[in-house]
Parts: sequence; C-alpha cells; structure tokens
Amino acid sequence: MKKINQFKIFLIVSGIVALLATISFTMGSDSNNIIVRSINDGVSLVQRGFVHVTHGIRGRGEATRLLFNTFEDNQRYRSQMYNYELLNVQTQDYREQLDAALLMLEIEATLSDFETINAVTIGRDMPHWDEFIMINRGSQHGLEAGMAALSYEGYLVGRVTEVNELSARVHLHNVNNQRMGAHVMIQGDSESNGLFEGYDPTLGELIVTQVDRNVDVSVGDRVITTGYGGIYPRGLLVGHVSRYEISGDGLTQTLFLTNDVNYNDLSFIFIIKRALSESGL
Repeated sequence: MKKINQFKIFLIVSGIVALLATISFTMGSDSNNIIVRSINDGVSLVQRGFVHVTHGIRGRGEATRLLFNTFEDNQRYRSQMYNYELLNVQTQDYREQLDAALLMLEIEATLSDFETINAVTIGRDMPHWDEFIMINRGSQHGLEAGMAALSYEGYLVGRVTEVNELSARVHLHNVNNQRMGAHVMIQGDSESNGLFEGYDPTLGELIVTQVDRNVDVSVGDRVITTGYGGIYPRGLLVGHVSRYEISGDGLTQTLFLTNDVNYNDLSFIFIIKRALSESGL
C-alpha cells in the first residue's frame, strides 16, 4: 500500500515539474504557439470572470445601500407629511376657535342689557348627548340653577339645572316633547305671546304654541323671550319663524322656528347671569 502511494506521489510531483517546465519554457519564448495562447486565454478568462464577479458584488452592494437610503428617505418624508397634516388640523382647529371667539365678542356686544358669563363645554353624556352639556363654570363664578344658556351665535339653547363649585350642567331644549315653559313673542309685537314647547328633531324645528290666530306672522320674524313666568329674562333670541299653521282648535296658531345653532358643537356658550335692570346697574 505504501509503495502504491509513493508511486502516485511520484507521478503527481513529476507532472507538476513538467507543467512548470513547460510554462517556464513558453514564458521565456517569444513564439506565439498554441500553448502560450491557451495559457493566456485561460488567464484572461479567469481575470474577466473575477472582474465580473467583483463588479457584480459591488453593484449589489451599491443597490442595497441605495435601497436603504430610499427607505430612510421615505420614512423621513412620511414623518414630515404626518407633521404637516397634524399642523393643518391644529391650524384649522385654532382658526375655528378664533372665529367662534370673535363671533362671541360680537354677540356679547349685543347683550348689553345682560350680565353674561362665558363658558366652555368640557363634557357631554353619551347616552344623553342631545340633552345635557357640562361647562367649566360653577358656583365660584356666580352660576345658579335656572340661569339661561345661549349659544355663541346668541340663541337660547337651554338652562342651568345643576351647579357644582367649578362646573355646571346645562339642560338643552332640543329634546322631543321637552316642555320648556318659556313665554315668548314675536319681537316688536307684544300681542303675539306664545309658549315655547320644545323641539321636533325630525324636522329640526323649535315649536311655539298658543299664539293668537289673529296675530300677523311672517316668515323670518324674530321670536324672543318675554320675561314672563320668571324662567328667562326678557329679550333672549329663540329663533326665526320658518313656517306657521292654524292649530286644530282653530283659535290659535303654531309657529315653527329655526336658528343657526349646531347642537352637536356647543363648544362655547354664554350664561345669562341676570338682566342688568334686575341688578340695579
């Protein structure tokens, strides 16, 4: 076994020596024989293959780097777009709050006959969304149960029913069959007394009943509180006549009113503390 192995080793070594001798001979020769060409072609092929593989690896590395850079750029752009959209939302919200505040200043100027308290809605009861709101004013600010609440557009929307030290609950009048018991009239016509009964959600109208059928009513007439009954002070705007009809008894007529109040967005309201004539001012 050892002799066979030694013989194989001898053959391999002899082959290597012969190959080296051949390469040495051809390298030192200027002739362009077939052996030289074959060796040169083989070396050239190996070089081209090595260069191709090297360029391929380098190209894939560059593509990978560009892919990661693109991903990072996209993430950065998405973040910027999110911040941009968030800024737009905040800007629009601030603009709406500013518009509401400016409108409140205008309305407050028309309420010169009343002492008012500005309030912000801080909560609504989900099961009774249309019935109540919570505001950030309470007994420490002079609120009392029974005080009238106006929207920032200047329309009567309800009254205070529960007062805490720093908050209060306002009962809205846009509830079906909610009997408000407020006496109202068409502005400028003291003979047009009626009773503010409540709100019809299917039609989106306020309802005033028991107005004498002989009263001349026109669409667009302003309806205000009379001050009778001690519930609301005189002169608070309830709404505008949108239509009217003779009641079933034939003796009175019913007025249907609309206003510009968005009851789902009562962010700011006025509380009418008292009429200035009542406070002696």
